Amino acid sequence: ILERYAERPAQPVTLRQLVVFGRTLDENRLIRSANYVRTELPVRLAHRIRDFQRLPYIVGVNRHIATAYGLYWRAFDAFRRMPVINNMEENREFCRLVEEQIREHLVVIPQLAMGVRECRSYFAAGEADTFMNAALRSRVSRRVLAEQHLALTRQFEEECSAGESLGNSRYIGLIDSRCCAGHLVARCVRTAAQLTRRELHPQGSNDPTPAVMVPRVIVDGHLATTFACIPDHVEYALHELLRNSMRATILHHRDQASGSNSGPVPLPPIRVTVAEGPADLIFRVSDQGGGIRGDCAQLWHFGREGFRAFENVHQLAGKVGEEAALPGVRLGIGLLMARVYAEYWGGGLDLQSMPGWGVDAHLRVSKLGNRVENLAS
Repeated sequence: ILERYAERPAQPVTLRQLVVFGRTLDENRLIRSANYVRTELPVRLAHRIRDFQRLPYIVGVNRHIATAYGLYWRAFDAFRRMPVINNMEENREFCRLVEEQIREHLVVIPQLAMGVRECRSYFAAGEADTFMNAALRSRVSRRVLAEQHLALTRQFEEECSAGESLGNSRYIGLIDSRCCAGHLVARCVRTAAQLTRRELHPQGSNDPTPAVMVPRVIVDGHLATTFACIPDHVEYALHELLRNSMRATILHHRDQASGSNSGPVPLPPIRVTVAEGPADLIFRVSDQGGGIRGDCAQLWHFGREGFRAFENVHQLAGKVGEEAALPGVRLGIGLLMARVYAEYWGGGLDLQSMPGWGVDAHLRVSKLGNRVENLAS
């Protein structure tokens, strides 16, 4: 049975297709969406199950890897057994299954991270990175399909059933069809500043006289540009870059001040520049946080020793601010997840370090929404 599904190619979509489909939503189209998700999820799960089966035996029997493998098998079996959906009541039953699977799979990222860390010596060169990138990208793709259908179902029942149309709606399911670049950056700056204070100030961010001041963020460029995106994806990546820049700037200049008798050193600002090109939108985050020690390429490797922190983390959805509930814990997967999100819709994430000075990070996002999902084969 698995072989039959694993041999089928995935049917990727673009953001533009999802927006156009959702704008003219009616009951028939919602049922079509349900059946597309019902047939597509087991195919994508089968591809990843095959990846698990190709792992070295000693990796496959690791308890964390085996836990994730079991979850994939159970989800595959549940979705392949789901009969054709013909009406709204059957769609509601399908949505309950989808929600249940989303909840159960919250443990997948921690389990995979711990398994790959424990087995890193058994992987061939680059094998762990290939496996984890494929697993995470496929996981994002399945969540997009599942959560987009759940969101469309909610919108249909709340808005369309009341006689309203999604034709002029800004949000089509998960997708913000008119996301403003400047507003998105402002939200990320506020959240990153709040979480940075909470992380670095031992008494917490509610202290009326916090000891930690975050750097000022200067935002310039094409701030009025609007584009279609899934805000969670872009905000996660931009928030991660901003938080890293704030933390690096604070710690770098705190260290400088500790070796000086002239008192606190003023924090240099972080600059975020938005540049609109013909097909892409680029967010550049520039800081003076001292740069990255060592080779930047090492940041993109899975299985690093830093993943040990996952021993105390049982669930992770890959959303902004999740680490806020884990004071003093740095999981080491933020940049890796940020790049997965950036590349998923045909964008990218690159870092340029100037040791002793700072880092320039470039987050590239497709502006037109016409690129298909970047799926692992």
